[in-house]
Amino acid sequence: MTDEEFGFIQAVLKDPDNDTPRLLYADWLDEQGDPAASARAEFIRIQCQLARDHTRHPLLDQHRQRERELLRAYQARWVAEVAHTNFVSTCRFHRGFLTGIGLQAHQFFTLAPRLFRLAPIQQLTVHELTEVGVASLAYTPECSNLTALILDGNRITNAGVRVLANSPYLCALRELSLCGNQITDLAMLVDLLQRIPLQVLRLDKNPIDVRAQFSSFQRLAERIAHISI
Repeated sequence: MTDEEFGFIQAVLKDPDNDTPRLLYADWLDEQGDPAASARAEFIRIQCQLARDHTRHPLLDQHRQRERELLRAYQARWVAEVAHTNFVSTCRFHRGFLTGIGLQAHQFFTLAPRLFRLAPIQQLTVHELTEVGVASLAYTPECSNLTALILDGNRITNAGVRVLANSPYLCALRELSLCGNQITDLAMLVDLLQRIPLQVLRLDKNPIDVRAQFSSFQRLAERIAHISI
């Protein structure tokens, strides 16, 4: 990656809600005279258009079809350019850039600085995360832009929830999924909501006795738009 291209990407990261830096990057890609770069430029423009006019645009079906075609042809390449690996469990592109990714814990801690430097990652899924790993994630500065964190099936305990609640870098989270862990204490999750203003909280397949903690459950339900246990 050239310094010029890196500059375009940094402009996108500094103003993620603005389409203009993305479209300027697409123009630059077109100027490179490379079919793969032109495909990426087309993809950025299509996804920006779909994000703006996802229900009204007269060419909606054509744009959706072309979006799928480009992803089939180039998704692995575009993910690898950011993550240096194709071995990801999930990935999501929005407005032309990788915004969601699923990784093993060891991959995440190795790649985190690069990931967040090259893409506006907002949704993160982490697998095989230990209790020590929970603490490391909670104190990873790059996580400050995350709006969704999926930590299903990681054997996270109440202590892990406490660590997440005390993180100085997860304040932007709006969605947290902790399904299939070893969480039992709903009061701990009430404390978490005092620090992180979640809108969605998923706790399915945890050994939580809701009846024995009904007052804590009510407090959770009052503070959050969607909760599943």
